[in-house]
Amino acid sequence: DLFKQNEPNIFLLWGITGSGKTETFFKIASHILSKKQQILLIVPEIILSESIGIRFKKLFNCDPIIWHSKSNNKSKFMSIYNGSVQFIIGTRSALFLPFHNLGLIIIDEEHDKIHKQNNTPIYNCRDMAVLLGKISNINVILSTATPSLETYYNVLSGEYKLLELNKRYSGNLPNITLTRTLEILPKSTIVACMESLNKGEQIIVFFNRRGFANFVRCTECNSNLICKQCECNIVWHRSSNKFMCHKCNKIYIFDQCPECGIENKIACEGYGVEKIAYILKKEFPQYNVEVLSSDICNSNEKIQDFLQRMNEKKINIIVGTQMITKGLDFSGVNLVIVINFDQNGFDFRLSETTFQNLLQISGRAGRKDSQSQVIIQTNKIENPILTYFINNDYKGFILNELKNRELYKLPPYYVIISINGNIKSIIKLLQKLPLILISNYHNRIFLKIQEHMYLKIRENIFNIILDSKEIFKIDIDPYDILY
Repeated sequence: DLFKQNEPNIFLLWGITGSGKTETFFKIASHILSKKQQILLIVPEIILSESIGIRFKKLFNCDPIIWHSKSNNKSKFMSIYNGSVQFIIGTRSALFLPFHNLGLIIIDEEHDKIHKQNNTPIYNCRDMAVLLGKISNINVILSTATPSLETYYNVLSGEYKLLELNKRYSGNLPNITLTRTLEILPKSTIVACMESLNKGEQIIVFFNRRGFANFVRCTECNSNLICKQCECNIVWHRSSNKFMCHKCNKIYIFDQCPECGIENKIACEGYGVEKIAYILKKEFPQYNVEVLSSDICNSNEKIQDFLQRMNEKKINIIVGTQMITKGLDFSGVNLVIVINFDQNGFDFRLSETTFQNLLQISGRAGRKDSQSQVIIQTNKIENPILTYFINNDYKGFILNELKNRELYKLPPYYVIISINGNIKSIIKLLQKLPLILISNYHNRIFLKIQEHMYLKIRENIFNIILDSKEIFKIDIDPYDILY
């Protein structure tokens, strides 16, 4: 009924995992489609657009258009422009398509950082969708099981309306087991896997680190090999036999150590999803173990093939990165294992991201009626995040996290501005404004300012930058900040 009102709104659709958010989309969609209007559904990953597209076709007996950054099909483009296709599913670039009569925008997994584009042009698809909705005078739905702090802050301030789904559409919430360990796969986890496999069930193993080994060094001079551009650790990918920097994607070839020049002394240590899959294949040679990450499933064809084999239960164990947390629905999965939950890093969003990943990945288990289990391996069982998680209290967590953000003057109460370029030419002028300088490192500065003050002086900031006649890269509330 809310969507039949004349006044458009921004809605947060907050539903626990498995509560039927996608079915809710389709019910709302039928109303919009009956008015001959178009619907745009933005998803964080192409893998989701394929699965939702199949469900839409079964329900409405017509094909949606699937659009992503590599799409260049002229007929698709024109069918959106002339309105002959009403339902469009895409990743963030789909927001800029030439819609004929757009009636609704839905952002699925609105909390996901992948909705933010970090290379030029820099924009947050979620925030741009809200802006487009206001300009076009249409409803916007932000959907998730784990709202971002920024979105929930807008609910509390009355900017957005809240819609809640508190019960699972089918199935039960999983049982949670905490395992204190420093091992990659302790004996208790192996036993749980064997029991699940013996029942004919599928297993998801989650570890948010791509590649095989995340630490590459020379055993002769003991040098840690890092990217010359980013000063980040180089990662070895066994599947492609490549050494790669995960920040800038530069590929390295090491015939010899770049520091001491000695050949055949490169050691690959640490672990990622590929190594975990390698261990599981040795442990369960009779079962099919596969990796799901952006390195492996890097094309539409591979994604469709993976989804089909998973649904046909030809894959027994998936070892996946964050890609596996994004709303996928596999009826055969009743055991989820989280490897090394422990938080590492200094990003102020780390607690929020960690909790979101835990809730999202645990939601992949028990989507049907059978009882399921989630095993979380950690060395810090006392972590307060785990207490909130076991009690299924995400609302309590984000309210507490909002208090901390306000105390330490962080988003959403403050706006962080990253400026990259010839900083010397503008730093003195910027410091005359009511800004707080966080850091000045190389050619990049971080500034922060109270949210209400930013709206008043942002024009002054951009005028200073434009008057300098220098080229700068500006990012508002960047995600790649350690603070």
